[in-house]
Order: sequence, then C-alpha cells, then structure tokens
Amino acid sequence: MKRFLARLKAEGRGRATRYVLTPYGKLTHSIDSRAYGAREPDVRFGYTRYQFDLFPALTFNPFLEEEHAKLAQATDSYRERTETLVYPRV
Repeated sequence: MKRFLARLKAEGRGRATRYVLTPYGKLTHSIDSRAYGAREPDVRFGYTRYQFDLFPALTFNPFLEEEHAKLAQATDSYRERTETLVYPRV
C-alpha cells in the first residue's frame, strides 16, 4: 500500500482534495502496451517538453559509476565552454 501511495500527491484540502500521479507514479504506472502500440505515433500520449523532475523521482541510480563520472565530466566541460557566452537580447 505504501508503494502505491508513493505514486500519488494530494492537491487541495478537505472535499476539494484531488490526487494526481507524482513523477515517480507517472514513470512506474502500468500501461496497456498493445493499445499504446495500436495508436498512431502522433496520437500517443507523452510529454511535449523535457521532464526536469524525472531523475530526482527515481528511487535508484540508472547509471553505472563509470557512466556517472563520464556524464559529470561532460557537464563540467559544457559549463566551462558556455560560461562566457553572451546571448543577444530578443
């Protein structure tokens, strides 16, 4: 039961309370893969923007230590190269 409740987040109070899936819940809830595959790709549900809360929502580390080190190095390199960039005003 605790595992199921970890997927929900309460919004509002009293009788106006509604429950929505947390990012972890969206990531781990089951779907009907046949129904999903039967729909046209442009009609399938999905996200339209980057999900910044995806990795913090995971309860495990999906990367090996070597992969994590390589990603950290790439991030540091990117930050060093873009520190001095000046963006034009729009």
